[in-house]
Amino acid sequence: MTLPFTPGQDIVGTIVSLPKSKPSSTALPALELGQTVMSPIGSAFAEYAVAPWWKVAPIPKGVEPKFGVPATTTALTMAYLVKESYEVKKGDWVLVRAAAGGVGLLLCQVSTFFQRQNFADI
Repeated sequence: MTLPFTPGQDIVGTIVSLPKSKPSSTALPALELGQTVMSPIGSAFAEYAVAPWWKVAPIPKGVEPKFGVPATTTALTMAYLVKESYEVKKGDWVLVRAAAGGVGLLLCQVSTFFQRQNFADI
């Protein structure tokens, strides 16, 4: 661990500064000063954070910033579990360990939405 260390993982905030040169890739989102964004960069408990452009995503207008945090690491982990680790199909049973946690809760909600059966513990 490098000191000083600032704990935390997922952040949501407002852009207060941008680099002078913007990336040329069209795959990266257009970012503007004052825009509300989310990122899984760490150091979430800091007042200000610096993130690489490719790790920042705008929060859509009309979405409350507090919903941006679970959309980062938690949602990506859940998506990996049901698509990459094993593609869950209709009728499958999904065993969710620690269903009261962030990933577990989201996994239960998504698998139920897609008509999968859940067997969960907390």
